[in-house]
Amino acid sequence: MQKCFLYFSVLLGLLSSCKTDFEVNDPWKQENIIYALMTNKDSINTYTLKDSDYLSSVQYFSITKMFSNTGGNAGSIAKISDSLYNKNWVVTLYEFNGSTLSDSFTLITTTSIPKDSGVFAYPYQVLYRTPTGFILKPSRTYKIKVYDTKTKFTSTANTSVIQKIQFQYTPNATYLFRFIPNTSSPITFYSGANAKFYDLTYTIHYWEWPGVDTSSKVEKTIPWPIFRNSLNAGLSGGETVTYGVLGSDFFNRIYNAVPVNPGVHRKIKGIEVSIAGGGDDIYTYISVNSPSIGIVQKKTDYTNINNGYGIFSSRSETKYFLPVNGQTIDTLMLKSPTNTLGFIK
Repeated sequence: MQKCFLYFSVLLGLLSSCKTDFEVNDPWKQENIIYALMTNKDSINTYTLKDSDYLSSVQYFSITKMFSNTGGNAGSIAKISDSLYNKNWVVTLYEFNGSTLSDSFTLITTTSIPKDSGVFAYPYQVLYRTPTGFILKPSRTYKIKVYDTKTKFTSTANTSVIQKIQFQYTPNATYLFRFIPNTSSPITFYSGANAKFYDLTYTIHYWEWPGVDTSSKVEKTIPWPIFRNSLNAGLSGGETVTYGVLGSDFFNRIYNAVPVNPGVHRKIKGIEVSIAGGGDDIYTYISVNSPSIGIVQKKTDYTNINNGYGIFSSRSETKYFLPVNGQTIDTLMLKSPTNTLGFIK
């Protein structure tokens, strides 16, 4: 559904976890399944990236229903779209300033984003989204309410929004990346309030074209995860976090990703930096649902949905894009192991 750090997966184990005590003819109970991350995005790019809609405030919500297996095959039932979606739902997002309700928004349905292949019905997918003009306010908290107008059944959940993650230095045209082999290049940022853990990712962008025909150049990227699921000391925000990135890793990452081709020229465009923070609830959800490595395999399901399953939490992402300096390019062109890859200035 959405793109990019701290990428969020719906864990289907919630739908198939076992109980040791149950009734075969246990009466059906209505349950709603909600998956959503309120996403606070910010871009401080000096140079334009492809994702021109990066600052969009549209928020998407995956809401489905649990279905009752009444004698049929559960796998077959899951392939039927009507088993997943409820036309009687009214979904409302409430915005609070402290304990005071400041605004409310009726979410609208969209089928414009196809579902990937898998256990459940695809590619048709119904998602809920915020209306045009919605602006996420990081200083507020949000509550989602799913109300069935026919049965009066209601599911709710609450989340705080993660504040903006600040980099120590504001990128500008003179602030360039500099990588030196066997030397650490530090990156420093200030944590965002309500963020429990972080992912830091670099993406190397470069141009490639055959011979001297620059009109046919294409832009390619090399993902470079720096760290994932790094825990924050607290949730108040403003804490200084510094991480050293080894310069040799930059050259080795390129060498391992770019094939040798004597007829091709290449040129480094720059590096996109993305720092993403995840909320306390999503961290707990991921931790609880991660594979168990102990003797005891049974795990307790975690959800913060009232009268339902799933997770309603938040994330924040800040990214910028900058070129690398001349010394780094010289090393890339002239020094082993990357001097055979055809990079030029």
